[in-house]
Amino acid sequence: MRTIKSILVLTVVIFTTINTMAQVKGTLNNQQLAQQQTDEIKKNVDKITPDETNKILPVELEFANSMQDIRSKSKGDTITANKNAVKLCKIRDGKMKTVLTSGQYSQYLDMEKGKSCKLNCTKS
Repeated sequence: MRTIKSILVLTVVIFTTINTMAQVKGTLNNQQLAQQQTDEIKKNVDKITPDETNKILPVELEFANSMQDIRSKSKGDTITANKNAVKLCKIRDGKMKTVLTSGQYSQYLDMEKGKSCKLNCTKS
């Protein structure tokens, strides 16, 4: 029961955060969202090289496109949407682990933990 409540709260927070970001920044397309995420990583993770940036952006774009698919297909089923979002997050984090050094990856995870949506896939 606790897990279901946690999943529901997390899902509401995720969708609220995404909605708020869209309202504050205007409507961002997935390319813009991916660029914004890449820029945030460059800002919060030490010594990101241009080569790493070129590898991070496609990972973020794939994540943004997949999250959009989840949102459009969920039709109000927040539990399934959240489970799928967590899976996508884990896939993205795995890809980031192959792009970043171990120190950078640790900073990346710290950055992700600090986000307002609190979607911490590494503990799920």
